[in-house]
Amino acid sequence: MSIIKALGRVAFAFTFIFIVQLNITAQQKPTYVLVTMIKTEPGKSGDYEKLINSYGARMFNERIKSGELATWALYSVGMRSDLSDDYDYVSVATSTNIKGLMEPSKGPMEIFKQLMPGATQDMLDAIGPQYNAVRKVVGQMVLINLDGLQPTDRKFYEINYMQTPPGKEDAYVKLEKEIYKPLHKERMASGEITGWGLYAVVYPYSDSRGFNYVTANAFNNWEKMLTSDYSAAFKKAHPKGDMAKVSAETGAARKMSKTETWRLITRMEGK
Repeated sequence: MSIIKALGRVAFAFTFIFIVQLNITAQQKPTYVLVTMIKTEPGKSGDYEKLINSYGARMFNERIKSGELATWALYSVGMRSDLSDDYDYVSVATSTNIKGLMEPSKGPMEIFKQLMPGATQDMLDAIGPQYNAVRKVVGQMVLINLDGLQPTDRKFYEINYMQTPPGKEDAYVKLEKEIYKPLHKERMASGEITGWGLYAVVYPYSDSRGFNYVTANAFNNWEKMLTSDYSAAFKKAHPKGDMAKVSAETGAARKMSKTETWRLITRMEGK
């Protein structure tokens, strides 16, 4: 891999996407999400963020302008229920154009030459080693957005990784859409969260991964997030519902493999 290509691993890692069967109609244009897990060297997180601001963000902004991407963001990973430290940042790119997401029309070198017309080849060649000295890419996955409530603020995310037993996929998705989406809408109204989304893992898909669905709760207030009253929200969303029954159905349809929090570092989207 060339030096500059090291910068573009977010976009070049996959050339084939296997889409699992997901209840997506022909009229819908699904949103794909490419998540890249990044591990910085000890004490180098500040240097990595500076490089992102100087180079990486500008490159992704050009891809947004070209229409290949809809949004791009970088988050630092905070608390994790599995207590692992195998990655501490995630890069998140979205698009309804799967080809544009996975196969950029321009490589990083071409984009940087365009953005830095006065740069010499030596200056361009020096960018890659700076990245390599402070971080490495440790994993990637492609998700597809199944449903959601548009976030009003993305300062923090609570990311929940779900595993469904074989044959329970439809039951789980139905619970999220029909029971939990209205509940989260009530939580948004009360200011506990600022958004919600439901995603399915589509590639690489493996039984050994430990999760096949992801939910994302956006929030900007730790106090409200930590004191959320699910019971009150459930009663408002489903006045005649049986919370104990729903809890049992949820437990049978999925297990929560892990939870982690993300803090927004930088984000951009098309106009």
